[in-house]
Amino acid sequence: ECIDGLYLKSVPAKILDIGCATGSLACGLAALGHCVTGIDLDGKMISIAARKRDEKRLNAEFMSANMLDIARLFEKNKFGAAVCVGNTIVHLDDAERIREFFVSVYEILRPGGVFIAQILNYDRILSKKIEKLALIENDIIKFERYYDLDVEKHGGRIIFKTRLTVKKNGAVIENEAPLYPAKKLEIFEALGSAGFVEAGFYSDIDKTPFSVETSGPLAFSAIKP
Repeated sequence: ECIDGLYLKSVPAKILDIGCATGSLACGLAALGHCVTGIDLDGKMISIAARKRDEKRLNAEFMSANMLDIARLFEKNKFGAAVCVGNTIVHLDDAERIREFFVSVYEILRPGGVFIAQILNYDRILSKKIEKLALIENDIIKFERYYDLDVEKHGGRIIFKTRLTVKKNGAVIENEAPLYPAKKLEIFEALGSAGFVEAGFYSDIDKTPFSVETSGPLAFSAIKP
């Protein structure tokens, strides 16, 4: 298997999609000929992902599982690549849990395997005190997103709050979740501690250079030697 940077070029490759949600990425990779396993804590999302797979007759497996359990669930050196996108990593409690997760990813990858992940640029969010994200609105819904950035109050974490308004009936759905705002240096150190090499940081999967001051996402890749 030959996997170059953020691009998965080998067909077929065994890929683990960690935090796969409704399976859009996993099914897209499977459609390219890869053998994909997707995990997510949310059983409802896993059911949706499985329906997508069945409708398209793809080579993908989905299961409800905790990202911290992957080293127990899968044998060592099983996968040629692991992906974890959609800001999933910051749902872990702290920097130590992130390091433990990276160690688990390292264990299930083959030598030469690539780890590809994406979170938001929390260096920028915290330094610029960005407390409100762009409004999402159409004829059907209005979706508002906010941060409570008081890390001292929340034990080193921030609180992500959402408010969804359904315009037809005025129904409002509010939710909030604690996130650990991992910074680039913490990610870099955790990757190295886990054994990864050749860590690269980007603004997107097209390898646009990362800027602490201006980038929205923080995408990164690293190799198991």
